[in-house]
Amino acid sequence: MSKLEELKRVKAAKAALLAQQRALVNELNATKEQRKGQRAARKNARVTANESGKSLRTLVASVRRSFRDCTPGELDALSHKIDSAASDLVGAIQSFADASRDPVVEAEADDDFAIEV
Repeated sequence: MSKLEELKRVKAAKAALLAQQRALVNELNATKEQRKGQRAARKNARVTANESGKSLRTLVASVRRSFRDCTPGELDALSHKIDSAASDLVGAIQSFADASRDPVVEAEADDDFAIEV
């Protein structure tokens, strides 16, 4: 292989890498706002999870005392409050998980299952 052919091959490889770099940068820029929203959603989910966890711990701590002092109706109301606090905590954890997904990978996965017409 002559030096000139090798130079052409290297330039072609360099051009291909630059095109790949531009495509990656454009793809990341396209998802910038989405990733920003995901960070905000993760922050809100953390705050909600902390608040729900505190509420749940407080309610669970009152269970033992309630068994001695409360009526069946009050115990039923307490169980509904505990169930609601636990559901809020689960919802916050699920929203954090949803916001933690990589938008680029999700978009590629959607493209894999796209139906061409």
